[in-house]
Amino acid sequence: MAALLLLPAAGLRAQEAVPGERRSDRLFRWLQQGRGDSLYAAADSTLRARTAPVLLSGMYRQLETACGPLRQAGPWSVQRAGALTVEERRLSFERAALTLRFVYDAAGRLSGFFALPAAPAAQADTAGCIERDTVLTCGPVRLPATLCLPARRTGRVPLVVFVHGSGPNDRDETLGPNKLFRSMARALARGGVASLRYDKRTYVYRGERFVEVSGRTDYDTETVDDAVAALALARTLPEAAPDSLYVVGHSLGAALAPRVAARAAVPPAGIVLLAAPARPFEESLRSQLHYIARLQGTDPSQADSTA
Repeated sequence: MAALLLLPAAGLRAQEAVPGERRSDRLFRWLQQGRGDSLYAAADSTLRARTAPVLLSGMYRQLETACGPLRQAGPWSVQRAGALTVEERRLSFERAALTLRFVYDAAGRLSGFFALPAAPAAQADTAGCIERDTVLTCGPVRLPATLCLPARRTGRVPLVVFVHGSGPNDRDETLGPNKLFRSMARALARGGVASLRYDKRTYVYRGERFVEVSGRTDYDTETVDDAVAALALARTLPEAAPDSLYVVGHSLGAALAPRVAARAAVPPAGIVLLAAPARPFEESLRSQLHYIARLQGTDPSQADSTA
């Protein structure tokens, strides 16, 4: 189950509060009760324009339809990333486990929430590392992110920022059973190197929402701007050595890594290119389209007009 829900937010109506109730419990209660009107009333004007009470009312029902009845809700954990506060809990449904994540701005208004596939309760490959969820901010864009640190860290350590390949990739750069960035992050942590990875903008903001938050569609809004913001965030982390920050780009991320380094306010110590394209973009694209056409049993020459 890979559900992604973005919930508009703002202040909570006092008359609907239960004394002593946690703000995230209140929003979760409204979600379970299908109180789309209350959720909509809590939204700021910008986010209200992107949704409607009727849509909010049916969100939890959709989760139960896909995942079955809720069996257990775990405790809330709290993380802070600059002006943002992230509160999340594990929800164990009959057929799936999800992580429910609420994100609040500096004024305490809820700016969004996500229901994402939960990591397994125990993961052997986390030995030697500590992972902490955070949020990457780039203008109006907010991307869930993970900071991976060496478990036996002493002082500040080198840190790498992972930059995705093409397509709407999650922070782990998941492809089938493979999670390239997650595997690399944990291996690096065991070697004493921290890392920052984040969900790609095209993964969090799908379709028209991408254009709404980005204003345009190009390599900068797809990849470069967020990678530059990730470098800036890394420079503020007390665990990271500011003179030992590196960009690790894969595929398209490798092609754009030099641009990321050039646009950063303070250039990184170096860049690492993984599977970087060795041919001009147009030539690589044409070759890929020809390959896909052959797999589909169509005429490869038709791809030339597309490329």
